[in-house]
Amino acid sequence: MLFEDFATLTIDRGDRPQLFAFCEHQLDKLSPAPKHKIFVTEPPTSNSPDIIKRMKMGITAAKNLGIDILYVVESDDFYPPDFVNQMWIGTHDFIGSSKTLYYHIGNKTYEQLDHPGRSSLFCTAFRISALDKFEWPAEDTVFLDIDLWKYAVKRGNYKLLDEPIGVGIKHGIGKTGGSGHRRVFAQNDENNAFLKSKVDREAYAFYMSL
Repeated sequence: MLFEDFATLTIDRGDRPQLFAFCEHQLDKLSPAPKHKIFVTEPPTSNSPDIIKRMKMGITAAKNLGIDILYVVESDDFYPPDFVNQMWIGTHDFIGSSKTLYYHIGNKTYEQLDHPGRSSLFCTAFRISALDKFEWPAEDTVFLDIDLWKYAVKRGNYKLLDEPIGVGIKHGIGKTGGSGHRRVFAQNDENNAFLKSKVDREAYAFYMSL
């Protein structure tokens, strides 16, 4: 399989340093490796959500580096080393997964959620050139994935996998947008066996240390 140059984009407000450091470690293990790893880590100017602002900054940085393909890598989630290989964008403008596995490391619960027609942002890649007609939502929007995937589906050249890639980790550390960080999911994992089966040894040890 031939891979074009691509970059990862990670946005972070600086309020979850342990998770961010582990994210950097995961990025170093990705194969194929990104040509650039873009981080938008400027200190927040308010307590309001700033995902949109940071995404725009990251996209501008990628353009300046001559990169068109961006993989969103969120600083608090688990990504296997072959994440890009499993989810290579190929000839598509957008790629993601219509199923997401979430795990709350605080209350030891998990659930797989199906969301036909869209992907979670942490499991989304796109071509910047395909955003030419995308209308960005309001600056304080938390769920960018909804608007982005409505646009992707309307545009037409997209691919949605039918199995989860990686694990969306919920934790309640720092500023969080989604309600999942305050949620008890449907399945219990009292002895952490399910988590251990879904992440690698390093990740499991890390999550157990939090």
